[in-house]
Amino acid sequence: MQLPRVFPLMVIVLQILHAASSGAARAGASAGSRGPEIRRLMPGRSEVFRVCAKDAAGDTGLAMKVGEVYDFACPDSQRWSDLGIKVSPSGKAPLPYRAYLSLFSKKKRCAQAPWFSLVGKVTPDDRDSFLIGAGLANWQVQQSGRLRCFANDVPGFYGNNSGSLTLTVTRRR
Repeated sequence: MQLPRVFPLMVIVLQILHAASSGAARAGASAGSRGPEIRRLMPGRSEVFRVCAKDAAGDTGLAMKVGEVYDFACPDSQRWSDLGIKVSPSGKAPLPYRAYLSLFSKKKRCAQAPWFSLVGKVTPDDRDSFLIGAGLANWQVQQSGRLRCFANDVPGFYGNNSGSLTLTVTRRR
């Protein structure tokens, strides 16, 4: 594959943005924020969350227990951005962007999900992440924990992201 002439410049820009976002993350961590209030959904109830593209932690504060079943809905008409490139919750993006990112596939947080798609996890381990995309029905919790939702990006590279998505989570049982 022939790389565009601007590729070396893009790598330098990414390195600068990475350094800036890492510093901001460290500064935020030392500020002592407590995070969202912990809450649970009763069967048949829904809650709407705003998932920010810059938020690598993505803690919704929603506690989930093993065996519970949830539906997730996020209209695919919504867009958030990575380096100014608009991407849908399911990871639909322009071909040149996808080709460029294919060079870094092993670094994204959720290996089985498309770049910049909406993903979630209940444990602290990124290997337990699952694709939400534009929606996911009848998802059963495998390990108890708090729901975290985020853009499927490279750790440390969230500083160049922008926008947010609206996600509705409904507990079935």
